[in-house]
Amino acid sequence: MTELSDTGELKPPYSPQYQEMLDKVPIYLREHNIPKEQFEYWESEAKKIFNKYGRKFYYFSKGNDTLVDEGNTLMLDEKASGYNLLLDIGDLEINSSKKLLFYSCHASRSWHFGLLLAEMEHDELIKQEQIKFGIRGTRVLYSGWEIVPEDEFWADISSDKTKNPTTNVLDTVETVLTFEFDEDNQAALIGDFLVRKTRKAVGLNYIPGSWEVNDIRGTNALANLLEIESFARRYETIVCNVLRKNDSKSILLTLRQETKFSQEDANWDSPNSLQNKELVEVLAIGNIKP
Repeated sequence: MTELSDTGELKPPYSPQYQEMLDKVPIYLREHNIPKEQFEYWESEAKKIFNKYGRKFYYFSKGNDTLVDEGNTLMLDEKASGYNLLLDIGDLEINSSKKLLFYSCHASRSWHFGLLLAEMEHDELIKQEQIKFGIRGTRVLYSGWEIVPEDEFWADISSDKTKNPTTNVLDTVETVLTFEFDEDNQAALIGDFLVRKTRKAVGLNYIPGSWEVNDIRGTNALANLLEIESFARRYETIVCNVLRKNDSKSILLTLRQETKFSQEDANWDSPNSLQNKELVEVLAIGNIKP
């Protein structure tokens, strides 16, 4: 089993699940004719994020107890299936007026981001100056997927404030890619590529390290793309509820299909945003309303 350090550093031997993903990396590189130099460049960029922030939510979230308590209470009160903690809104500018897409996966999987970005660059889908790296912590209700112990850690969010205690919760730390566009056509192409290539499923030609339910978001500035039938099959409009406390740079994000927390609490901002449909389907699990 992988040794767990306080900094989140990964040391072999790895779990069978993690090792299986690693073994697929050279095969994917070869089969897709991805230049090794491009892969190594983007992998090294992703490693910088991982080396700085690690993979443990407990350490990542230190100093943000108020926001974490707020997020935990939302989950315990069945008002959210999970939340993201940002140390700076610049890591995921969901309320920006710019045309942005965001893709996230576990921070430890730097090789996953290396494959993804090298393939996109090699296929001339994107330029380096359009890409930015960010980071977020995530806490989410577990709903049955295969757990990879290198990336996901059980959390206890029981509270005296709620009548619905639960420990069925996982913590992660995730790298966030931001893609910025001037042209709608390019945004549509990237949105299609991300949905197709970053979802782990039998029969799909997915990039190793992809999730079973991928997470791709977009600012509302791209909402006009929903008029394109192929894009509308993959994305829809949802609500991204955003909370900042006491002039802190840190941000709490939680997604809902329809509910705007700003209608009940002026401390919240609730912009519309875009989300891939695979993730939208799991936002209202259990007794959580849309």
